[in-house]
Amino acid sequence: MASTAESGSSDVLRSERIAGGILPKVLNTFDMVAIFVAIVLFISNSAVMAGGAGPAAYIYWGLGFITFLIPGAIVTGQLGLMFPGEGSIYVWTNKAFGAFLGFFAGFCAWWPGVLVMIATGVAVVSLIQQLNANFLTEPWQQGVIIIAVIAFSFVLSILRFRVTQNFVNIVFVAYGGAILLIGLAGLLSLGHPAPVDYSPHAWFPTWATATFYGTVILALLGIEVPLNMGVEITHPRSITRYLLWGSVVVMAAYLIGTFGVMVAVPLKDQGSPSAIAEAVQLGFGAAGNFLGTLVTFIFIGFFIFNTAVYNYSFGRLLFVSGLDRRMPAFMSKVNANRVPWVAVLVQSIISAVLTAVTFIIAPYSLSTGFRPSDLSTIVYVILQAAVTVIWCISMVILFIDVIIILDRVDRQHRRHIAHNRRGPLLHRSSHHQRRRHRRRNHHQSYQLTPIPPAASPMGGRGEAAGGMGSFNSSFFGADRHSRRGGRGAQWSGDACVAHRRLVQCARGEQDAGDASVPTDGWFKKNYHRGVRYIAPPCLF
Repeated sequence: MASTAESGSSDVLRSERIAGGILPKVLNTFDMVAIFVAIVLFISNSAVMAGGAGPAAYIYWGLGFITFLIPGAIVTGQLGLMFPGEGSIYVWTNKAFGAFLGFFAGFCAWWPGVLVMIATGVAVVSLIQQLNANFLTEPWQQGVIIIAVIAFSFVLSILRFRVTQNFVNIVFVAYGGAILLIGLAGLLSLGHPAPVDYSPHAWFPTWATATFYGTVILALLGIEVPLNMGVEITHPRSITRYLLWGSVVVMAAYLIGTFGVMVAVPLKDQGSPSAIAEAVQLGFGAAGNFLGTLVTFIFIGFFIFNTAVYNYSFGRLLFVSGLDRRMPAFMSKVNANRVPWVAVLVQSIISAVLTAVTFIIAPYSLSTGFRPSDLSTIVYVILQAAVTVIWCISMVILFIDVIIILDRVDRQHRRHIAHNRRGPLLHRSSHHQRRRHRRRNHHQSYQLTPIPPAASPMGGRGEAAGGMGSFNSSFFGADRHSRRGGRGAQWSGDACVAHRRLVQCARGEQDAGDASVPTDGWFKKNYHRGVRYIAPPCLF
């Protein structure tokens, strides 16, 4: 079957057909939650919100959860179940708009990953400076540390994926424990809280604090990123489970962090990212210094491994682009561990070069009137602004994708129903063939003529090789209302059998589909004709 680049957006991409045979299935629900939290949850945003918006920060967090995180999770889950291929938004936009916009959406989703890898390195530098203010004072020193973090992330990303993910899971658990310490520090500080204004007017958003809604959106970006590794998930139900539990963890963590900083940290320090560790130091009294230092080291480890998560997850977009020949074919090469090492290497080099320009070359070679440290900070802020804009573009495309695809599925559904009312959808058997079918005994096999992908582009998830294959079932017994089909060729999704006034859907298994179909008079008259409709999988 031709790829979309060759024959149009309704066909199956080459990467959809072959990526599953190249990459191993290793990710379970816990792995997906850990990746989701690593991508989305930067707990330092809690300190920024607490210091900048005051009690209204809780309102802004709530607005962000309701208007962005939850809708984004629902849309991502629906598209992820319909098209669980490698590349997430790259694949989905190909289905909705074709090759060009698919590649554009993939780029908008990939480029922020390169820039965020620099941001996580900067977070490591900032946390090291919290341990000792005399460390890493020069921009070139900071640049060297950031490049070292990126290099380590490359090495970690090309190991056997199960090994890498085990490290990430351990750091994820430690990160969660550190966040709980921040919340506990807030509870311990309730006897002597910071003098925050909790009057009613301080709880309501104002024009003066409206920009913090943008900070919340930036803090919640990355919902779809774990599905860049869609074919590496062991079970499709992990898609909805990671979106549910990952969203719960992110919402709880941001609220806990905001509470701990707002209660335990003095007002003058609340807006700084270092306020996270300061909350633990001030909240636990005599043990505060030790626990604060421990939390700082945990955060350093988190951002180091977080860089690896960004590296291997965003590198999958380059990998599938190489498979589909939108990028050079060598991008799709994998190593002995079945990891796309070339894509990760290219991504690491690009990020390291940008770091060198920002922190090593530009501050000492450009005459701008700024000090080297100030210039590097300005360039870094510009890069992060680019992250926000480009990443938000990809999220807008994500919401448009689901509207276009579901509308197409609905129109196809109506067309199938209309065709069924007029006559058989695929082919009409002769009068003698129909009589032979009616006269057969209970042990019968029915072969449904498959609908080619071109005629049913939205039809379920299909086989691993792409498209919906034939469905072969045997029916036993004399029950005239419904009989359970035997195991046929591998397929997945929900099968819907449409007839005059009824669409009866049956949930199929993921590897070998079982379907229940009506076996009354309509079945005897129409089932052998191949009248059927393949629906997209349900989200829940």
